[in-house]
Amino acid sequence: LSTSPPLEYIATEPHYMNIQADPSLIASLGSSTILAQIRDVNDNPVKNQIVVFNLNDTVDGTLSSSKAETDSSGQASVVYTAGKTTSAKDGVVVTSHIEGATDITDTTSLTVGGKATRIVFGHDELLTENAPFYTKALGVIVTDNAGNPVAGKKVDFTVQPTHYSKGVLYFDDDMWKKDSSDPVC
Repeated sequence: LSTSPPLEYIATEPHYMNIQADPSLIASLGSSTILAQIRDVNDNPVKNQIVVFNLNDTVDGTLSSSKAETDSSGQASVVYTAGKTTSAKDGVVVTSHIEGATDITDTTSLTVGGKATRIVFGHDELLTENAPFYTKALGVIVTDNAGNPVAGKKVDFTVQPTHYSKGVLYFDDDMWKKDSSDPVC
């Protein structure tokens, strides 16, 4: 007969805090988990600490709670839910501290975006001939409001002429005479 009781080392003196947002770029009305980790001076997780979360947000986002308690792994988390509008890059800031110990703090930033908001159109001055047509290389970069590239977006090009010209067809007698030795003539 044998038994093994669960053992748990419990650190009690917090030394530092690290918070992160996962993911740090979210779409409007999206959500992100804000995870705080509390460690002692020997990098052991600190259990039973109350973490206070403060939100500095201009896009009407909310936190699921303003406080959370660390578990056995020294982690506490809340969920940030974005509002309907987008923010500037790193425009949502979440700061946190341990309740009763305002000297142990950390900050993380989020960006509410993710939708294509900017299209940059580019071209070079090179025009190549591919008879009877001419070819021009063009490029497009689609980014969100944070400047991150957005993949998989369809971009349609439309060319609208600004004016028309009437062409003229004429016979060049001098050219005909010069090339009269040509067997095709």
